[in-house]
Amino acid sequence: MTYYIHPFWFYLMGICGNVGTVAIIFTILLALAIVVILCAAGVLAFDEEWTLEEAKDFFTKVKFKKIFTSMSLFIFLAVLMPSKETCMQMIVASTVTKENVEDTVEYIEDIVKEVNDALNGEGGKDTSAQP
Repeated sequence: MTYYIHPFWFYLMGICGNVGTVAIIFTILLALAIVVILCAAGVLAFDEEWTLEEAKDFFTKVKFKKIFTSMSLFIFLAVLMPSKETCMQMIVASTVTKENVEDTVEYIEDIVKEVNDALNGEGGKDTSAQP
């Protein structure tokens, strides 16, 4: 069987919305992690037992670059992930071409012509008695 639109595309369209939602959730969690880390750093800055070197070690262990990179990636996914409706519009736009529309019009015209010929061919037959 030849599909114009393979059913697997509908599955992928259903997943698109979920991926965007998960990306937003991870972005929020990463933002909360940054807030917690900054609060901890603020508390440690006022702690007399911590030296400047220990504070620098703390921030290098946290690795803000990785957190910001991950957060940027999830924001990128959340913004650019198309919705289910957008995916359907893209598939319809790629499937409905001028050639397909012309073929469909010709097919419908052929069917209408066959129906008219069949109706005209019956002439004066009484079809009311047929079930």
